[in-house]
Amino acid sequence: MSITADKVDTFVEQFEDKICRILDKHAPYIEKNKICRAPKPWFNENVLELKRKTRKLEHMWRKYKQDQFELFKNARNKYTFELNAEKQRSLSQKVIDFHGDSIKLYKFVSELTGKNTDNPMPEGESDTAIAENCADHFLDKINKIRDAHASFEKFTPDHKEVPCFGMFEELTQDEVKKIINHLQTKSCKLNALQQQY
Repeated sequence: MSITADKVDTFVEQFEDKICRILDKHAPYIEKNKICRAPKPWFNENVLELKRKTRKLEHMWRKYKQDQFELFKNARNKYTFELNAEKQRSLSQKVIDFHGDSIKLYKFVSELTGKNTDNPMPEGESDTAIAENCADHFLDKINKIRDAHASFEKFTPDHKEVPCFGMFEELTQDEVKKIINHLQTKSCKLNALQQQY
C-alpha cells in the first residue's frame, strides 16, 4: 500500500480511503433487517434464564448425544411449564383488570386470537352490486363449462333387459334351510343371518 502525500491531513485521508476500499472488498458492509416485536408480559427474567439454560443443555446434548439428553429434557420441560404458568398468570391478571368491562374483554380476546375485524368485501359498492357481480361471475363460469361440453355427444345408457319379479312362490321350511346351509360359513355379529343354530 503506497501513499504519497505532503500534508498529514491528506495522508490520513488517503490512508482511510485505502483501508475502506480493502475492507469493502474483503468484508463488505451487510445490511440486515431485524424484526423488533413488543416484549410479551409473561416473558420475564426467570423464563429467559430457563430458556438460556435449556438452549445450553440442548447444545451439550447434540454434541455429546445420550449422556446429556435427560438433563436437556428436564430443563426443556421445566422451561415449558414455567412459560405456560407465567402466561396463564399474566393473561388471568389482565382479564381480572377489566372488572366486567365486556367491550375491553372482547377486544382483548380478538387481539389474543389474532382475528382480523376488517371487512373483506370491496369498498364503495353496495351489497346488491356485489351480489350481482358474484351471480354474473358464476353464470359465466357455468356457461363456459356448458360450452366446453357442447361438443360431446349426449350420453344415453344401453337398454338392458331386466327381469321383473311379478310372481312369488312360498318356500317350504326345507327349502329355506337348504338356502341357509349353502350360505358362506364366514360370519360376524353384524350379519342378518347367523350361521349358528
